[in-house]
Amino acid sequence: MRRHIVLIVVVGIAVLVAGYLLVPRLEEHVTMLTRDGLYDTAARELSALRESGDRRPPMLMQIHLLHERQGDRVRALKALDDYVAVRPRDISALEKRAELLLQAGQLERYLEALSDLVAMRPSSDRLNLLLALYRLHGRFDAELTLMQAHA
Repeated sequence: MRRHIVLIVVVGIAVLVAGYLLVPRLEEHVTMLTRDGLYDTAARELSALRESGDRRPPMLMQIHLLHERQGDRVRALKALDDYVAVRPRDISALEKRAELLLQAGQLERYLEALSDLVAMRPSSDRLNLLLALYRLHGRFDAELTLMQAHA
């Protein structure tokens, strides 16, 4: 009789622990809200996480993607800037950031971002684009320096 009671108590505790572990965490909850199209609610919850000082890269990228889906380029760019500050060697994030800067019309920051990309991972397409932009905007010294560096 006593063994049965102990077994029931152990099973009950195991069920409670499993139930607690299966409750979705905040990031998972935000992902479910985003999947269901509740972008405003998801944005509020992510903003609360961000304001509490959470600077984990996956959370920052989720904030960026959420704002991008909402069409809020300014906040999407801010979140991507925060992400790049944490992961400065992420090439795809740097490319996306440069693209958003160009779309936002922030030429100075775009040229700087493109220059950083060329410095990190030079390719003929990026190099030609940066050289053409330097020429177009009258930055002949920067153009010459870049050509000499990659001659």
